[in-house]
Amino acid sequence: MIESTLKCDNDKVTRLPLFARVNEPDAKVLEAFRERQVLFDELIAKYSANDALFVVAINDVLYRYRVGGSAPYSESDFQAKDIAVQIIEQSLMEVQAIETLIKAVYTFWFDESFAENVSMEACEEILVIYQTYLAGK
Repeated sequence: MIESTLKCDNDKVTRLPLFARVNEPDAKVLEAFRERQVLFDELIAKYSANDALFVVAINDVLYRYRVGGSAPYSESDFQAKDIAVQIIEQSLMEVQAIETLIKAVYTFWFDESFAENVSMEACEEILVIYQTYLAGK
């Protein structure tokens, strides 16, 4: 489901990974890929592989859809963890509930202006990720 392969040729991206933003310069894609690997390594040291992948997949969506603005990949990991924990605790199975949760998390961490840019496509993807997470338990 989540494309984690990044094919590079002399620091030029030849295959865009799923987490990358459209029309992003190659250097930014490579930087995000490195940040993604660091995040995964940190998570896998603390949590199960399934839990770590769940958080990374949510972070991929937050980054790709620019939820909360256009911060670097590594700057939404706290929000991704918070969203993951709350989705699991609340057993959210509706797109609207996930949108409400994401807005609440970003409002808590920042303010309401950071919660304005939450697309329904991002929420739908996170729901599918959660359903995949549950299937892997």
